[in-house]
Amino acid sequence: MKSIRKARRLILTIAVILFIIDAAAIAWLLSPRGRGAAAHQTQLRELEAEYRSKLREVGPIRDMDKRLLLARDQQAGFFNGYIPSHYSAISETLATLASENHVQKSAVRYDAKDTDIPGLQRVAITASVTGDYPNEMRFINALERSKTFFVINSVNLVGAEGGTVRLELHLETFLRSAS
Repeated sequence: MKSIRKARRLILTIAVILFIIDAAAIAWLLSPRGRGAAAHQTQLRELEAEYRSKLREVGPIRDMDKRLLLARDQQAGFFNGYIPSHYSAISETLATLASENHVQKSAVRYDAKDTDIPGLQRVAITASVTGDYPNEMRFINALERSKTFFVINSVNLVGAEGGTVRLELHLETFLRSAS
């Protein structure tokens, strides 16, 4: 019986030693040192890709406060430079351009509507212009290059007699509230 007890104790001791070795092996495999260099490189590449992805997400909002201030300054500069604050400035610009380009304007109609931008109105303009074809093209070109911001929506041929052409222009500009 002593030999059975001794054998049991020996088997139990061996089982405990094997259990301790197994636990140590599992701990080693789960620890960072237990993984190979390839696993570390793979994890590093994954983390770098995630970092680049996060940078792309965050990139557009970097320095947003500075960009907003710059955009506001540019908007104010555009409004002050190209958007008139009085109807008279619009009609004066049209009259000056017509005179400089030797065309006659008539039947000018203005229709103002509010926009989503506070302090800004959209002004739709319909005008008839009569003159020689080259002068009318110079007038339209002058409208496009004018210091006052004009958007030409359409040009319709109303009639032509001799060398004189009559066009109907539909254009838009904006009017800012004087402040």
